Amino acid sequence: MLTLLNAEPAFAFRGPTEVAESTDQRIRHAKLIQLSTAEVDYPLVLVVEVAPRSDDRRRVSVQLHPIEPGTFLPDQLQLAALDQAGSVLLSTQARPTDDYIQLRLRGLPGESFRLQIALGDTMLIEDFVI
Repeated sequence: MLTLLNAEPAFAFRGPTEVAESTDQRIRHAKLIQLSTAEVDYPLVLVVEVAPRSDDRRRVSVQLHPIEPGTFLPDQLQLAALDQAGSVLLSTQARPTDDYIQLRLRGLPGESFRLQIALGDTMLIEDFVI
């Protein structure tokens, strides 16, 4: 069972399938993502962590994991961070033996970005504000 801890979130997910954790000024949220293609459904876990830096910026780490331990992400699964205009800031793609993929960003509180999760013709978008 997932529990939501009381914390001052620096960002928020919408939906019932999430968990939050706060330690040492770092805030970590996890959300169940259901990526459905024409052939199969892929349950994934999106993990986003925000941590302060020595300046006013925040470090943002985004990870995508398969839900089943010991399994791999779908080959060619793409994770991209986009700015508000839709331009790609960073992107990565899963290989056949990847059990997670990750992006690392930096930004100021109040800045927004989008995460794009794509596999073939299937795409999900999540909006975030640091």
